[in-house]
Amino acid sequence: MGGRDCHCRGAQLRGQFQQIFANMKVTDLKIHPLDVFVYDSAVYEFGQYEETVQPTGQPVMRNEANYFLRWVRSPDGKWRMDRFVAGPRAAPGAQQ
Repeated sequence: MGGRDCHCRGAQLRGQFQQIFANMKVTDLKIHPLDVFVYDSAVYEFGQYEETVQPTGQPVMRNEANYFLRWVRSPDGKWRMDRFVAGPRAAPGAQQ
């Protein structure tokens, strides 16, 4: 994600996403959840995603990544994304 630090939560996380993706158009997104479980008052989701993005003035990019999400129920009863972590699907240094 352009080398930007995104260790944030809740509203700060949403704001960071908006800033990062403000100059990008997602042209295709496929999400593949691999496991979802509930523990205490949170839902944890692990999976993979594929996205095609068009940054303003840049060539189209295709990303394949693993992701982790944590959802928490807010006081109004809605589930909200609380944590998001993503990384490349290939292990660092892996032969491609």
